[in-house]
Amino acid sequence: MKRCIKFLILLFLCFAYVVGGAQNDAGKCEKLFKQKKYKEAFIVCKQAAELGDPKAQDHLGYMYSNGQGVKQNKLEAAIWYSKAAEQGNAEEQFDLGVFFELGITVIKDTTEAIKWYRKVAEKGYPNAQITLARRYYEGKGIAQNYVEALKWYRKAAEQGFATAQLILGLMYEQGQGVQQNNEEAVKWYRRAAEQGIAYAQFYLALMYNNGQDVTKNDVEAVKWFRRAAEQGIADAQFNLGVMYANGQGVLTSGAAAADWYYKAGVTYLKNNKRADALLAVERIKNLQKDLHLNVPNAFLADKLLAQIYGNQISSKDENGVHPKTETSLSLGTGWPIQGGFVVTNHHVVAGHAKILLILSNGLKLSGTVAIDDPINDLVLIRVKNAKKLPPALPLAKGSGHSGSRVFTIGYPHADFMGTEAKITDGIINAVTGLMNDPRTYQISVPLQSGNSGGPLLNMRGEVIGVTTSKLKAAEVFKWTGDLPQNVNYAVKSGYLLMLLSSVSGKKKIAELPPQSGTLEQLAERIKPSVIIVVAE
Repeated sequence: MKRCIKFLILLFLCFAYVVGGAQNDAGKCEKLFKQKKYKEAFIVCKQAAELGDPKAQDHLGYMYSNGQGVKQNKLEAAIWYSKAAEQGNAEEQFDLGVFFELGITVIKDTTEAIKWYRKVAEKGYPNAQITLARRYYEGKGIAQNYVEALKWYRKAAEQGFATAQLILGLMYEQGQGVQQNNEEAVKWYRRAAEQGIAYAQFYLALMYNNGQDVTKNDVEAVKWFRRAAEQGIADAQFNLGVMYANGQGVLTSGAAAADWYYKAGVTYLKNNKRADALLAVERIKNLQKDLHLNVPNAFLADKLLAQIYGNQISSKDENGVHPKTETSLSLGTGWPIQGGFVVTNHHVVAGHAKILLILSNGLKLSGTVAIDDPINDLVLIRVKNAKKLPPALPLAKGSGHSGSRVFTIGYPHADFMGTEAKITDGIINAVTGLMNDPRTYQISVPLQSGNSGGPLLNMRGEVIGVTTSKLKAAEVFKWTGDLPQNVNYAVKSGYLLMLLSSVSGKKKIAELPPQSGTLEQLAERIKPSVIIVVAE
């Protein structure tokens, strides 16, 4: 019995010695580490770390990671950081997950990062739950799994985290990881919206505006559109303009509508969405033209245009045409030709590096110059996938004759006259152009800036030429003292055929067959094949 008691006393004394020594080493480790005496600190910290002191383990991880007091070894750093984290709080463990994911102080290891995120998420730490949910949603470092993503977003959302509430709403609306349920989407959008999340406010407004599993309520829609708009969401600003223009949920006000359209346009520009900014300009102008509203601040349309074009809009020649420079935006008209190319004028794309084609259905295609003919002011544009083009327009087999009725479809001043194709008609005044130029027709079809490159069509819907220019009335008046009216020109389609024959890489696409009809019937068939050309 006495031997047993002596053994227990000896065991206790040994334990006390070890614990006391460990505490002593930990204290020395902390002191030397703070003094940046890393060589001495490393020896003492390692002893304390091996005995389980979390601060010493963390300091040891730092020294291995940065090569302080010991040769740099990120694998050893990871081991000691992990040991320290095991004993640490959730925040420290989450930070370690971030370190592993980004390769900060340790070797980059996404699998290890996710292990730590999961460990902390299971403890109820919302930042880890959101991070883990995002990894499952994106399939980053782990197999994509919307069900798991939804599970972890819900846990964070139920703790009141607005970002998780917003994403949960989106997943319910889109049916990702769960059966589509707009009622649940509205519930989570509202929770996030009430916490001030702008996009949640916008999506909630859309739900009320469209009546998606909630009673359609324009007053509520306006309320949430306004809150999102005041936080700078361009689409919310634009929709608020629509609500004021139509008197939905608010009293009709042309002034308020113009103001919100203008704000939306400015925001779109900041986000490099020029086409959307131009649409805002069009909406402001339509308030008076189409809706017949009183718009005392209609000048905002021109103010927005000036910002879109960097104030170039104020500089016009005597014909009201915006001068082009190599850095300005150039707008024209184009149309597909058999061979899978888009036809327009050389001067529309000259000096510009980027060509964008906007189809009548809103689809945008990038283009490059396939072949260029500056002398005849023609160019063929190639697109990556010609099958996405609308049907080609047929070329006439013969030439036009004086007095023949012709018409064109194009986009004059699309920046402020709107993006709906415009139709103008007239006759062939002469089969030769300026100074008896045999390459062109003189036509009475009215042309404006933006019509350049459009098809000149006969009454069978066949292309007989490419609209290219109008006579500058002011210059002729200087020379002759006479003011000519409506004198315009089109390059004959024969020159286009010659250009087409010399280019390679042709692709067969659908083509509209020639067919006689009224101007209304022909325009209805042909309009979908006429394209806006934007060169930057």
